[in-house]
Amino acid sequence: MDGKRVIILAGGIGSGKSHVSSYIREKTAATVIDTDRVAKELMAPGQPGFERTVNLFGPRTVAADGTLDRGYLADCIYRDEAARRALNAAIHPAVRSEVARLIDAADTAVVIVETALAFEAGLDSLGDELWAVDVDEATRIRRLKTHRGMDTERAVAIMAAQMDSADLAARADVVIRNDDGTAFQAAVDAALGRREDDSEDTEFNQRQQR
Repeated sequence: MDGKRVIILAGGIGSGKSHVSSYIREKTAATVIDTDRVAKELMAPGQPGFERTVNLFGPRTVAADGTLDRGYLADCIYRDEAARRALNAAIHPAVRSEVARLIDAADTAVVIVETALAFEAGLDSLGDELWAVDVDEATRIRRLKTHRGMDTERAVAIMAAQMDSADLAARADVVIRNDDGTAFQAAVDAALGRREDDSEDTEFNQRQQR
C-alpha cells in the first residue's frame, strides 16, 4: 500500500527491541518484521544461506538434526572478527532483499523493521525513520543473563561485535530509552504523534497555498 510508514527499530542485543515493537504494534496494528527471524529462515536447511554458512565454517557447523549448530556458529563469529565479516557478507544481502520484499508486501499503514544490524546490513535505507532503542550496558547484561542464560563473557562479546549504542543513537531520528518499566511508552507515543502532526502541518500549508 502507498504511504506506509516504515520505521527501522534498531538496538543491540538486550536493549528490549521486541518489547518496544510489541507496544507499537498494539498502538498502530503495525506489521513487525523481525530480521533475526528472517535470517534464521534464510539459513534453514535447503536455503542458500545454509549452504553458504557450511561452506564458510565446515561440516562441524551442522548439528545432529541437520540444522545449523547456532551455539558453535556463535562461538566462531564472536571470537573472530574476520569470520563474522565473512558470514555477514554471505547473508546480509539476502536478508536485506527479503526485508524489502516483506515491506512491499505489508498491507498496514505502519511497518516496523526490528533489527540489531540496521547499518551493518544496509537496512537503514529501507525505512522512513530510524529509531534507536537505548539502555545502559549493565541492564543489557542483566537481561541477557536472566532471560537467555548467558554468562557475562558471552554477553559482552556479542555486544562488542555490534554497533556502539552511542553511535547508533547519534545517527537515529528518534531515541527510545528502554530502562525497566513502561517509561519508554511516552517516548514512543510522542514519536508516533510527531509524524501525524507533520502530516497535518503539510496538509494545512498545501491548503493555504491553493
